[in-house]
Amino acid sequence: MSFAKEDRFEAGWIVQELRKAGYQVVYQHSQFVPGTNWPSFIVEAARWSRRTIGVLSPAYEESDMARVEWAEAMRLDPLGVERRLIPVRIEDFAPATLLGQYQYIDLVGLAEDESRKCLLDGLAAAIGGEWDMESVPFRIPAHRTPRAPVRTTANLPPPVPALPPQYVERTPLLAGVRDLLLRARETPGATAVGLVGMGGSGKSTLARAAAADAEVRSRFDEVLWVEAGPATEPMECQYRLSAALGDGRPVSDVTSGLERLRELVAGEPRLVVVDDVWHREQLDALDLTGSSCVLLVTTRDRDVLARHGPVCPVEPLDSGLGHRVLAAWAGRTAEGLPPEATAVVEACGGLALALAAAGGLVADGWSWESVLRRLRQVDLVQLRADFPDYPQPHLMAAFDVSVSLLDAESRERYLRLAVFEGRAPVPIAVAGLLWRAEGLTETPEVPGGSATVSDPAVEDALVALARRSLLQYDATTRHFTLHDLQFAYIRHTVGATGGLRRLHHSLASAFLERWGGLHLGLPATASVEFGTDPVDRYGLAHLVAHLASAGDHEDVHALLALEGHLFTAVGRSLTPSNLWFGVQERIGETVAWLRDLAIARGLAEDATDRAEGGAGADSIGLEVRYALMRGSATSVAANIPSDLLPALVEHGVWTTDQALAYARVTAAHYDRANALLGLLPTLPTAPRARLAREIATAAVERTDLFQVGTLGRLAVELTERQRRDFAAEALRRVRTSVSRFDSMTRQEVLRGLA
Repeated sequence: MSFAKEDRFEAGWIVQELRKAGYQVVYQHSQFVPGTNWPSFIVEAARWSRRTIGVLSPAYEESDMARVEWAEAMRLDPLGVERRLIPVRIEDFAPATLLGQYQYIDLVGLAEDESRKCLLDGLAAAIGGEWDMESVPFRIPAHRTPRAPVRTTANLPPPVPALPPQYVERTPLLAGVRDLLLRARETPGATAVGLVGMGGSGKSTLARAAAADAEVRSRFDEVLWVEAGPATEPMECQYRLSAALGDGRPVSDVTSGLERLRELVAGEPRLVVVDDVWHREQLDALDLTGSSCVLLVTTRDRDVLARHGPVCPVEPLDSGLGHRVLAAWAGRTAEGLPPEATAVVEACGGLALALAAAGGLVADGWSWESVLRRLRQVDLVQLRADFPDYPQPHLMAAFDVSVSLLDAESRERYLRLAVFEGRAPVPIAVAGLLWRAEGLTETPEVPGGSATVSDPAVEDALVALARRSLLQYDATTRHFTLHDLQFAYIRHTVGATGGLRRLHHSLASAFLERWGGLHLGLPATASVEFGTDPVDRYGLAHLVAHLASAGDHEDVHALLALEGHLFTAVGRSLTPSNLWFGVQERIGETVAWLRDLAIARGLAEDATDRAEGGAGADSIGLEVRYALMRGSATSVAANIPSDLLPALVEHGVWTTDQALAYARVTAAHYDRANALLGLLPTLPTAPRARLAREIATAAVERTDLFQVGTLGRLAVELTERQRRDFAAEALRRVRTSVSRFDSMTRQEVLRGLA
């Protein structure tokens, strides 16, 4: 029995109950007699005892003596396979040490009789390796009531990024975009509206404003946001939109990905914002011609939008609007700007992002004269040479000035954000993880996936950078991102000192340490709650990419080869499996695992190409292994009985996200619909409504008895307008289709739809 002195009464009660139940307990109040050597006794007791029970409380975590006891139990069973350490929580708090990795027996809020049963049942389950299922009153309910799933992030579309507090409306330009979108909404078949302008001209901000416009919102049932970017493959763009529409299956090729998207968007008018498109192939992969969708596309290249729709140019700001933007970021009124402001607007080239950076400096206390002098001192010729792909150096000049005026610590923190290029938006706590690893913050890391990992100092630092427009911070989602030109600037600065590869290694190592160490099999990932924290979700999505960028190729191969046990809500999986796949599958993100396989296979292929003579045998073996892993994962999904999926969620074996991912790959329409209908009650309101519309859309296309039964079961899930619209479309299809059933059945279908 391990406990802090503050919890001695609770510990004594636990000892009494365990001894009544027939357990032998080493308890210091009865066995630590005078003359006992406490440290050696603890080590010996932990070795010959079958279990160590820790009375989990804040005092327990802070106790140095208790730490010795539970650390010894962890050392003897680092993966928790033998369950030698069993925490019993007695206070309502989130463990902030390695103890947070362990499933605990929870006595918080229970009466004495309930506590006794919970304690003994939990200990019996730990010893036996699984819960006593005979004592659990499972039943098939007559109907299910809605309840929140363990995770819902994969079921919700990414939110439209919020407008900055300093937003200044470009009224004529916004009105023009609104008009183009509304006209496109009335045009049969999908079309795209393009916002074209140089980097930093304000295209993305204008797209956010259009997406938030009340009139635009009233004409579309849903607004979705998809980030493209220079390095994003067309299939990745398809996956991001598919996931936003509720279908998280991997995309195997562009053709099938486009077919899936067209099925998902059928029927409902949606506005899809595709931000920062660089290549025509990215937009071609989202060609939703024939649907009710309208795409709003931001790009620097007008040729990207060839054949896709009208273009709205986004030019640099004129003097009047430039003064208003500068004033908003400086915390002034346009009328109260000094004469130097006009020269600052000219020095920024009328670019909105450059003006925001200059205004942020003034808001932080720098004088107008100082900002203007430094802007004029920047070597524009050198900036053109450093960034030849960007013809407008004024924006880089504004970045250069703003970064140079940061204090030394803030500058070092900012430059290290280069490691996140291509992976935005990023949870603010991940920046804290990186800065801790780099020794730029004294706040200790919180292991085990705790949502409290980000301390206020990290958020304050990011908010300060956002005030200077050096990054964009969304206080609602607590994520940040940088403009791609800001990434280019800090990447160039960090790369000049050879530090980018080291940064990738530092961040990847921080994740591996947070999860218990690669050499120990990442024990933190076994917990059923692992992956609910945004820090861990970021790590699951990007760890392999960071390891590859760091040159840690052996760690990539070791990670993908890990075998381990994963826990569910009803006990431990007794069969070891591929750990990395199991974790990704559990949170409904197998697409991330497939991306990781592609990265690892690319590393193996490069190693084979570089090998001489017979030295490439190992890397060829890895290539074959990764090909087989991908094939086995994609084939097993289609062989799970669809009616089993709701039961897996009901019993806590799978998360809703995981079950939905498998339900959508079921080949037969009937089985897929039944599986999805069964999963509906496990979703909260917003994703539940989305899934109901998805099932109804698929049912309408069937033109048979399947329509009537499915739409009937969905009646309570749809609004009156949706019921009417879906039924009308189904009637139209039945009346105009070539009949596949006799006239009596046809009349039955028509009556049911009517």
